[in-house]
Amino acid sequence: MRTAAQVRDYAAKYGFRRPDWMSDWQWQRVQELKAIGRVQEYPAALEDYARWVDSMLAKPPRTWDGFQAAEMTQSYCLFGETWPAPVRCTPNTPRSSPQAPKRCDCRRNPG
Repeated sequence: MRTAAQVRDYAAKYGFRRPDWMSDWQWQRVQELKAIGRVQEYPAALEDYARWVDSMLAKPPRTWDGFQAAEMTQSYCLFGETWPAPVRCTPNTPRSSPQAPKRCDCRRNPG
């Protein structure tokens, strides 16, 4: 499990904030869309982080919950490197295996 300092560092890095490249009108629109809801916030406190990880581990495999697969994929791509290894790895793939997920390639750095 992560420490409180690690969670604070991750929250500063992955929290909802305006990118340097974004114009004022774009940021205003992003905030309007965020106000509608269904935004994945990175947990800011260790207790919130623990509940978040527990909620991911509590999801039974191969279940259907609307668009859960898309939401889970987005969370993995955005925050996967901050998760403990048991959350990142699939149940049937040993962590030592070359096929075990190390990081998500769908997160690209702009520029």
